[in-house]
Amino acid sequence: KVFVAKRSEVGELGAPIALKVGLLTDRTRFEREVELMMRARSPYLLTALSHGIIEGFAPLFWIEMPLMGGHSLADVGEVSLEEGVSLCVDVIQGLKALHEQGVAHRDLKPSNVLLTTTGEVKLADFGLSKKMEDAGASIPATGTVVGSPAYMSPEAINGERIGRATDVWALGVLLCE
Repeated sequence: KVFVAKRSEVGELGAPIALKVGLLTDRTRFEREVELMMRARSPYLLTALSHGIIEGFAPLFWIEMPLMGGHSLADVGEVSLEEGVSLCVDVIQGLKALHEQGVAHRDLKPSNVLLTTTGEVKLADFGLSKKMEDAGASIPATGTVVGSPAYMSPEAINGERIGRATDVWALGVLLCE
């Protein structure tokens, strides 16, 4: 869940931020997502300002992100051809930035493409992202499918090794919508 909050400065509330908070069920996944967001150096990738874990009976994680306003691609209706091409180019730039770091997103879908109030496109939700050399099957030993089935490539559905092609497949599905 993502909330709008105010950054706490010494004794006063500061600038508005976006704060993602959730139950920590997979520490490795959280650390992978935060590490990618903290080192993201592309205008097409959502970044993290800070993060942490609140230990306890049910540990929670939090990620502080810039507040950009706007909405996700899932909230957008039909767009013109020109707008569609522009959005596509920006999503490709985000994927290119990830792939240049050797990372596969593995969960590209409309709700993970953010559109800011200033018209910028940001890829988000890197919880399933992995270094491509580590990006093994999308069906772990538990038999649970990892990803969003409607956007999964055939190799991901079949539990085979995934990489750039998996993200390109998801982009194709996104474009068809």
